[in-house]
Amino acid sequence: MKGIEVVTVKDIIMRVRPKETMMLKYSSYNHPGILVYEFLRKIKHYYNERVGVVIIDMLDNLGIIQYQVEACGFDFNSVLNGVKILKVGGSLDVGDVKAKIGLSGAYVIHRGKFNVALEKVLSEFSDREFIVVIHIGLDKFLMLLDERERLVQVHDIINYVTTKTFDIRDIWVINTTLWTQLKPYVPECFEEVMLFIGEMIDSTNVKVLKAIDKELVGKVIHF
Repeated sequence: MKGIEVVTVKDIIMRVRPKETMMLKYSSYNHPGILVYEFLRKIKHYYNERVGVVIIDMLDNLGIIQYQVEACGFDFNSVLNGVKILKVGGSLDVGDVKAKIGLSGAYVIHRGKFNVALEKVLSEFSDREFIVVIHIGLDKFLMLLDERERLVQVHDIINYVTTKTFDIRDIWVINTTLWTQLKPYVPECFEEVMLFIGEMIDSTNVKVLKAIDKELVGKVIHF
């Protein structure tokens, strides 16, 4: 890309700090499935059995990711091998689904069930150096909640992010077209705690908007 410094996925993966929180923004006109596929492929290549990977699939969004990846001619199942899936709502099973959490009329009920299920899934990787947790569909889940419950959910996420006792590295994949509909407060509070924010330019390039390593800001990651 002319006039913009480009870095590789490896450059970013090797810079990720223990317990780091990352956010990948995309619009409804992007294909985030390709980036999720490439990220999974690369992190497995560089870390192998040292890393455990969990995907939290909210409202069948992993099915959309699979659809995009396979439409581009890639084998999505190959990168899902060894990945544990925790489903929240929805009915379409993709990958090794270890637990399913149905949507509850009260957020507090959902929160309790979710925390128990997540701890159980994470425990399967207790022998790994660290765990990557990819969250897909949070934007759509928040759309189902009223304003107060949305803020409670974001507060819970902030508490989780800032009090981890194990090296869990989280990535939230967020549709910005929906994200803007959650204003006020939700995007601002959520993004404040993120250590890294990138935004898709197209299917293979992400611009760095926020990073602990200030020299990365404004650069483009090529997948």
